[in-house]
Amino acid sequence: MDRWQAMRVFCGVVDAQGFTAAQDRLGMTHSTASRHVKWLESELGTQLLQRNSRGLSLTDAGRSYYLSCVQLLEQLDAAEAALAQRRARVAGVLRITLPLAVGAIELGDWLPEFEQQFPELELQLLCTDRLVDLVAEGVDAAVRISRQLPDSGLQARLLTHSPLVLVASPAYLMRQGVVQVPGQLAEHRALAFAAGPAPLRWSVVSGQGAVTEVQPHTALRTDSVATIFEAARAGRGIAALTWHTVRSAVERGQLVRVLPCFHLGQYSYHALYPRTRHLRPAVRAFVDFMARRYRQGPGG
Repeated sequence: MDRWQAMRVFCGVVDAQGFTAAQDRLGMTHSTASRHVKWLESELGTQLLQRNSRGLSLTDAGRSYYLSCVQLLEQLDAAEAALAQRRARVAGVLRITLPLAVGAIELGDWLPEFEQQFPELELQLLCTDRLVDLVAEGVDAAVRISRQLPDSGLQARLLTHSPLVLVASPAYLMRQGVVQVPGQLAEHRALAFAAGPAPLRWSVVSGQGAVTEVQPHTALRTDSVATIFEAARAGRGIAALTWHTVRSAVERGQLVRVLPCFHLGQYSYHALYPRTRHLRPAVRAFVDFMARRYRQGPGG
């Protein structure tokens, strides 16, 4: 039998001045409460309550033990309440890994609001397009952008879907000409998120689902989405990026949609975090915040 529970039952019986009166307060029957007190008396080797026809009264030992129990239980309740409050606070260090598109290009769109909502958080951002091992590197959560999320054993929450769209700077299109049909992409400079010598191929999908395979001239290859984004803004060619990555730049007029009725497939944004019975409030706050942000934004 649990000693702390037995102490609570004993104090409840004393406060209610009887087993029957304490039933509702304790949420247990007269006989169950009586067993707890008898067990406590047996463990302590002394009588705590005197039972007679007029009711109950405390023995001298029982009176002293009752006062000690009240003090101990108050301290225990206060400690548990403080711990619960600490668990509920969105505070401390939160270590997140983000793709460069989210951590760098989109940073100004979401970071100020996040910091305003959670001022007690110290956010540590690991911005990279490599796949970070969350457990091995001590990372709390990740945002991943992919066509298909691989099975990683992590808890995953879908944030949004985003089409892969073609964009270029207004200066580039003025210099090289506006693309009217997918086939004309072969005459343009492409900014490729790819590695190796294989020719770049784009599968351009119309609104009706028709697919056109195009092999543009590759002007730049890089493993950095941020580099492609900046090269596109600098007028160096046409880039294929997710709509969520380029949305703000398009709204500001820095980039223009090329073939706005077409796309190159769809990517999914997920929040990933280790499976655990007790998810930190800071992690949950970040995941919920990003889910709201992408849910409220345009989808394409």
